Amino acid sequence: MVPSVLIVDDELGPREAIRLALEPRFRVTTAESGEQALGLLRQQQVDVVTLDLMIPGLGGIETFKKIHEMDSDVQIIIVSGGSFDNLAHALPHTASAWIPKPFDIRTLVEAAERAAEETRRGRLRAAQSRLSPLGEIRDERKYDVARMFSHDIKDRLNAILGYVRLLREGHLDGLHSEEALDVIAGNAHEAVTLTVNFLHAEESDGGSLQLHKTPASLNQIVEQVMGDEAPRARSRRIDLQADLDSGLPSIDLDIAMISRAVANLLNNAIHYSPPEGGIIRIETRRFADVIILRVRDHGLGIPAEEVPKLFERYGRGAKSASSSSTGLGLYLVRTIVEAHGGSVSATFPPDGGSAFVIVLPCAPHENA
Repeated sequence: MVPSVLIVDDELGPREAIRLALEPRFRVTTAESGEQALGLLRQQQVDVVTLDLMIPGLGGIETFKKIHEMDSDVQIIIVSGGSFDNLAHALPHTASAWIPKPFDIRTLVEAAERAAEETRRGRLRAAQSRLSPLGEIRDERKYDVARMFSHDIKDRLNAILGYVRLLREGHLDGLHSEEALDVIAGNAHEAVTLTVNFLHAEESDGGSLQLHKTPASLNQIVEQVMGDEAPRARSRRIDLQADLDSGLPSIDLDIAMISRAVANLLNNAIHYSPPEGGIIRIETRRFADVIILRVRDHGLGIPAEEVPKLFERYGRGAKSASSSSTGLGLYLVRTIVEAHGGSVSATFPPDGGSAFVIVLPCAPHENA
């Protein structure tokens, strides 16, 4: 079957150029605005969408989001001459590729063919999932998580490749180059976080998650994690602030695992911070026989219906219609902290956002 493509561009010249490039291999439909594109998609399903970010009216970014909400499997290629700011907002949202205008025909055709194949595979997986036996809810949920995981990894890699292409082709300079490097580093670090979370969750599920403790400074772990997350925070206009108790003793910790728990909390806070940026504050304190770590954000908060299952495996859902979660990050925080004899909890301050608190015991010899 010949794949189909919807071209969304308000300018006749680029719209026709894309149509002529793709028509031999695709069934082509065109739209001059986001509103017209959404109307067409309500009537017919397509395999690929090419989208200009600079279209008037609804706008390219909002059109992108609404298309993805209507059909999460359809692959969207951004073909645009938009500014860096538009690009920075668009790329993290599951773009299949970003091709700057004026575009190379071969690059466009190859990207469209890859996107059509990815859409086909996504819809096949969805169909197979619907045919699963009713009793296999947990297996279906694991499949959904694996699918979200692969989807999220692809998003991060596409963002990285998009910015690398812009840098190589000289589209960015000066401050924009520095911002692009922050986005690349942030997406790479987040891809690592997703991968490690997925692997650790499988180890935990199989009972093979083991701790290798050694005396360590929680403050040093926090500082290292903040340094790792700094590029991503800068790319989101987030100010990371630390208030660390200099009197904390060294305690027996699995450094890699506690680093993962702290990173998951910080990653979570960055992910759900407002689009305009904000402040995330990390504090450590000692009270009697325990050490406390607190991560405070000013994001969207957590819907009341999600609070009871917040730290369960696959428990965390989206905070908004445009956000997704594998539900593994906070589950791993709880698993790691409890393995250290501690606890984790969440509170929701009246002025908004969330505060996650880890409590770890001090060994008797460390209290002296």
